[in-house]
Amino acid sequence: MQGSMIGILFICLSVNLFAQSSKNLEQPQAFNAPITLESMIKTYPSPVKDVLYIEVKKEVRLTTILVLNLVGKVVLREEPGEIQSKIRVDMSHERSEIYLLQLTASDGRKMSKRIVKQ
Repeated sequence: MQGSMIGILFICLSVNLFAQSSKNLEQPQAFNAPITLESMIKTYPSPVKDVLYIEVKKEVRLTTILVLNLVGKVVLREEPGEIQSKIRVDMSHERSEIYLLQLTASDGRKMSKRIVKQ
């Protein structure tokens, strides 16, 4: 009888542990990661020959586009006035080197990306 009581106790504990672990699986925690600017913007081609294209999802309005050289000097600056889904940046007059593209959205989010000019 003592052995059967231990067996019943073991089964009850096992069922209780399984129920608690299943409960945790059924209630996943909310995943509210912020949407990054990088996920809403696409730049191409890479490397750039003459023109860099910036494709922007409709939820984003870019306020400032900066292209900086390796020394940190701003070589191009654009301030799109209205929402545009595709922005054309003329880099034909720039030397072949590596640049830093800095984008600022109307909500203050910023993004930086390395651009290679052929």
